[in-house]
Amino acid sequence: MRDIPSETALVRIFAAEPPLPAVAQSALVTAVEKLLAHFVREGRCTSAEVTAQENGRFLVIAWEGPPLSGCSHDKIAQVIAAHESTSGCALLNPPPIAIGAAGNVRLTDRAGVRALLATGAADTATVVWDVRAGQLADWKRGPQLLRESRLASLMVAGLASLPGSAAVSA
Repeated sequence: MRDIPSETALVRIFAAEPPLPAVAQSALVTAVEKLLAHFVREGRCTSAEVTAQENGRFLVIAWEGPPLSGCSHDKIAQVIAAHESTSGCALLNPPPIAIGAAGNVRLTDRAGVRALLATGAADTATVVWDVRAGQLADWKRGPQLLRESRLASLMVAGLASLPGSAAVSA
């Protein structure tokens, strides 16, 4: 995402479960690039880029200009859906939370995070990625410590009993 100014660019992140293999990453990025080039030609945005990140765990689409219309998002979803069926990787409806646990990026839900905390597979120093980021600048900040993320308030009970949890409050 070198050519898009991160201060003003909008972003949409799709988390892949399981991560996209290299061949699927390349095919999907190429297909989305073609669609984004079409959006630029039509004036839906002034510039746009797409990249696969974290070894195929995330597909990141960024653009300059106004928020894309629902129709534009539907077209992106159609391209992704076509690739889901060939890659076997879910991108449209994966678990909503990306957490660095057991040495890799895992996708899970709130109950899964609580289970990781309870078993010691995650703690307050575990990192999470904000796949709901709306601005490229927010995404480029990278993963946050769980105790400093928006999830901390949701996980107060589970985090309160862990070492290093002084930063977490209700």
